[in-house]
Amino acid sequence: DNDGSFDPEIIKSYEHVNLIVNPEPLSFSANANIMVEAADRYLGDLYFLNNDVIFSKDWLLPLQDSRPQILSPLSNREIQYTLEDLNLHMVMPLQHYLGKEETFNKVVEIHKTNYQGYLQVICLPFFAIKIPLEIIKAVGFFDENFGKGGGEDYDYCLRAYLAGYSVAYARQSYLLHFGGKSTYSGAETSEEQEARELEFRAYFTLKWGEELARLILFEEDSLLDKDPDLHRLIEEGQHAEVVKKLMVNKDVPVKL
Repeated sequence: DNDGSFDPEIIKSYEHVNLIVNPEPLSFSANANIMVEAADRYLGDLYFLNNDVIFSKDWLLPLQDSRPQILSPLSNREIQYTLEDLNLHMVMPLQHYLGKEETFNKVVEIHKTNYQGYLQVICLPFFAIKIPLEIIKAVGFFDENFGKGGGEDYDYCLRAYLAGYSVAYARQSYLLHFGGKSTYSGAETSEEQEARELEFRAYFTLKWGEELARLILFEEDSLLDKDPDLHRLIEEGQHAEVVKKLMVNKDVPVKL
């Protein structure tokens, strides 16, 4: 509970659920590191979820793949659907979903018929993520130098690749994610959002270099056109080699 708004009575009937109340709001990475430490201590895989997610039937099953890779569901951020009176946009308020729950269930069933398997990517946002224990042992904690929120998830993906692991979307798993409820779509002012984004982008660029920042933070895929080898490496699933070719600081610590 990061802001004191959660009613602890709700979880009293769940004996295996522990409520952690921070004395003050923490950054995304600081909160995530509490869970990383717990996963390491209890020797379990980490499932880290945002609080602005609508689950779908059997969404977790594709994430239970036994291979040691970081896995995430797809969401309305990656694929948008329109069905009946439900329009799924990249960012949307809860009100656009309420009362349309059955339509969303239909969307999920349509999605499952069209998407199977796993899609390897260089980075993905950690809104609902599985990090296997093996990767936690190799990569360790999130980098808390990114500030309040932004960039630390992509940083973790890059370090996982350097440690010999991969990152992928579980294509058959589809969730609804409203997005930014702790930052740009919540209580954060436009000035605070701008300052937060400048902070994490500057630190990411300092740590990984301008080319990786342009490719990952600003999604400038045209950067790959400058080097035919980069396209080939991605097509062959050698994303780690792409990271190594583009990173400026070759001494970035993998494990924190």
